[in-house]
Formats: sequence, C-alpha cells, structure tokens
Amino acid sequence: MKEKIKVLIGQMMVADGIITIEQLNEALEIQKGQLDKPGSEVKRVGVILQNLGYLDKETLEKYINKVILANF
Repeated sequence: MKEKIKVLIGQMMVADGIITIEQLNEALEIQKGQLDKPGSEVKRVGVILQNLGYLDKETLEKYINKVILANF
C-alpha cells in the first residue's frame, strides 16, 4: 500500500507561485510565536498570510478546498 503524503497549504501556494517561500516562513514564524505564548489564539497559516495581505479571502478559500481534495 502506498503511503499518502500530506499536502500543506503553504507548500502548495509556494509551488503555485501565489506566495514566496519568504512570505511562508514569515507566517510560520508568526504562528510559532503564537504557539509559544500560553493562552494565545493560534491562527492557521492561511489566515496569517491573509492578515499580512499576501492573499485575499477568495484565494485562501480556493486553496483550502485544494488541500482538502489533495489530502482526501
């Protein structure tokens, strides 16, 4: 049986040229900072990228659907 590789939204966006690897790393650092603060709300990477202005709501929704289908 073949092992399924989990597709991550940030990796997919970088591969498709929607964001740069630097933008993804920035969002991941922000998320890591949220994880390091007890009681802090931890946002998903896609939401952080949207909040930073790197993508709009429609693009985020499109990629959420693509990731769901790729991981199904």
